[in-house]
Amino acid sequence: MVARVTIDTCTWINLATDFYGNSNEILEKLNELVESRKIILVLPIVIIDEWNRNKEEKVLNKLNKSLRAKIRNFNDIQNYLDSSDALLLKGLIDSVTEKQDYFNQGVNERVLKIEHLLYHSHTEVLPIIDDVKNQSVEHALNNKKPFARNKNSMGDSLIIFSLIEYMKGQKNQSYFISDNKEDFANLNGSDFHEDLRELIDQVNIQLETQVINLQLDFYLNIATALNDIKENLISIETEKSIQEKINDQNYCPNCGSTQTFGAWGRSSYGGLTWWINCKSCRGSYDTGEFFD
Repeated sequence: MVARVTIDTCTWINLATDFYGNSNEILEKLNELVESRKIILVLPIVIIDEWNRNKEEKVLNKLNKSLRAKIRNFNDIQNYLDSSDALLLKGLIDSVTEKQDYFNQGVNERVLKIEHLLYHSHTEVLPIIDDVKNQSVEHALNNKKPFARNKNSMGDSLIIFSLIEYMKGQKNQSYFISDNKEDFANLNGSDFHEDLRELIDQVNIQLETQVINLQLDFYLNIATALNDIKENLISIETEKSIQEKINDQNYCPNCGSTQTFGAWGRSSYGGLTWWINCKSCRGSYDTGEFFD
């Protein structure tokens, strides 16, 4: 059977900016799966709308802003160096500045590859129907995931409810891939959040008489998902590298939010340790990593 794959907006953006460091490999293999009809991309229209709305600011302009900020910081450092070291640093700055068009070319090429997939003739685009809107409002009123702590997650809700509605008529294995652990995943990121898994289980109970079982799995790591679809498609090194990037986002162990910041604090065991402080639930977590 042909697997159905939904990739969330945040993951597309991370692929475009090469946040993972191995985006070209992922995009090439993803394209191979689509062209060979091993998978069909299923995209709620919200994902395409969000991509178009964020592409300019979060992808195309992000690299230039980041490079300008770094170059400005390095220029400031020159004031603290002796003449020979300052000259060496200036050479490096000039080299990076000259290669800015080359860096932009890489971003533009990844954007083209992504949009080839988003608008591919095999890609199924899901409109937002009234039932999906009504279910999203109900979840918001009950403060269930992807809604929580007064956060506006209507876009996320429309995505997941559109996908669940679509899957009611499918017998194929489906994969939902998203870096957005806070809104979609359980605390360790291994599955959907309990609110969403409960919803999927309820749908399966309703479908029992139709001999259809909604098979929908959640993945934070796109490489892991693709390797589960086709064994050894993505290198182990790439899969591990992406997982390290995901782990480095400092998720709050209490609520799963990425709205966190770190600071050294006094440990109950004595000495200074690194603490994760969460802006969402206002909790603090002692990592146990001692100050050297």
